[in-house]
Amino acid sequence: TSVEVKDENDIKINGEILYEEKCWFITLAEIARRRAQCKFNKFKYTDYKTSLSALSGAGDLEVYDKVTITHTLPGWTNKEFLVTQKGEDQYGRTQFALDAYYSGVYDDSEAGEQPGYEPDLPNPKDIPYEIAVGDITLAEVSSQTHNWSPAVNVTFTQPTSDSFWSHVEVWISTDDVTFTFYGITSDGDGFHIETTGGMFQPGATLYVKLLSVSDSGVKDSLTNITSKSIVLSSVIRLGSFYVGPHDFWGGNAAIGNAATKVVIGNLDG
Repeated sequence: TSVEVKDENDIKINGEILYEEKCWFITLAEIARRRAQCKFNKFKYTDYKTSLSALSGAGDLEVYDKVTITHTLPGWTNKEFLVTQKGEDQYGRTQFALDAYYSGVYDDSEAGEQPGYEPDLPNPKDIPYEIAVGDITLAEVSSQTHNWSPAVNVTFTQPTSDSFWSHVEVWISTDDVTFTFYGITSDGDGFHIETTGGMFQPGATLYVKLLSVSDSGVKDSLTNITSKSIVLSSVIRLGSFYVGPHDFWGGNAAIGNAATKVVIGNLDG
């Protein structure tokens, strides 16, 4: 008989535990049924338990290791066992007590997680709640600091389910590929992006990403965040003047208006 070391299948590494005779915490019928089947297997299979003295190379086996037992006898089928005890026989050789291994009876993965037993406490090291695209609104507004427009006002629904959520980083782009950091805010009622003529041009599409940050500074990768976009007006107002893709004029917003005072540029567009 030989024993094959299976440390990569160690029960402890897999997070499994040996069958417990008394489990008062079981409330789900499927889990109770499966554990009852495990107890029945103990009586059904006569080779459920065995004890073997191992070869000299098996001394590194540990309790809860899963091993494969092979034999040269005709008709022998390789069998899997769990090491439940480790000791020595009367000759000083390593001796193991073994229980037959039945797949699927050592954890609750087959029946799923019982309702009410899942963890419900927030983890400060988890990636914080991402602001959904549907909870973000982008709108053109007048500048708050300069006499020009448009600026872009960003509003969003602040998360209430994540107690460790702190604020968002605001990132902007004109191609939805390369994003530039613009600022931070923890107020979902309004955040102004005022980069007319700098970060974006008349008629451009502005893409905005809100990257959530936790109290501990934990945040997701920016590439995992979905962007929200807005198509900007084709005319920028600078004081009492207006700028289009090719023209600069004074007066009213309509270039053909009779109140226009000064016209410079390509009037044909």
